[in-house]
Amino acid sequence: MKLNIKKIGKNLLKLGFSVGAIWWVMSKISFKEVLSVFSQANVYYLVAAFILLVISFIFSAFRQNLSFRNTGAHISQSLNIKLFWLGMFYNLFLPGGIGGDGYKVYLVNKYRKNGLKKIYLFYLVVLKYFFKSFLNIHAGLFWWSLALQGMQFISAIMILAAFHQTTGVFNFLFLFFISAIATALPITIGGIGAREMVFLIGAKTLGLDNELCIALSIMFFLLSAIISLGGLYWVFLPPFRREAVPDSSSEQNIEPGEITH
Repeated sequence: MKLNIKKIGKNLLKLGFSVGAIWWVMSKISFKEVLSVFSQANVYYLVAAFILLVISFIFSAFRQNLSFRNTGAHISQSLNIKLFWLGMFYNLFLPGGIGGDGYKVYLVNKYRKNGLKKIYLFYLVVLKYFFKSFLNIHAGLFWWSLALQGMQFISAIMILAAFHQTTGVFNFLFLFFISAIATALPITIGGIGAREMVFLIGAKTLGLDNELCIALSIMFFLLSAIISLGGLYWVFLPPFRREAVPDSSSEQNIEPGEITH
């Protein structure tokens, strides 16, 4: 009971931070001008940004599967992408005590029995002295990470092109990189609010257009949300539905609410 209250409290604090951040950002900009940026956007560039973002998510799924396979969980790329897509949906639309990452680990542990918990910490020192089995794939993880980040940067460039912004692109990409780090911090609901705060503060610091920065942030979120929404399909048709169900004698008694990040 106390554990549930603690989780509810954390989620309420995250929600409060997200709402407060969005309110603060909106009070500092003209939302009418942001909508004006959207209305004048080049649709073809936005489609290109969407496609590049999809590719980046596929690269991220490949990186995930490299980790899975090293722990002994032999998952096909097709099944892995479905699992990754499901996790994206949970991360963005149903953030909470489990989260998409925790739920993926729960499913793979349930159906593959391989102790996947050791993929949460990829610090090089820990890898070197405690998880030597990961050293062989560390370089592979790095290159997949570089590839997906590259695709997301180019996607951001396409969004800027759609907004007819062709100068000062490096400054926008710098803010985009910093905002990606901010959204990874467990202080908001699905990263909402954190990215916008970084863009607004950065815009003032670097002398960029406030509304354009916020428009970039919102558009990237909307494209990500559209892609992640497809994961809802796998909520009703779980990725492991055709996999052999483990024997009850060997199945771990793990409740979804007990999983932590």
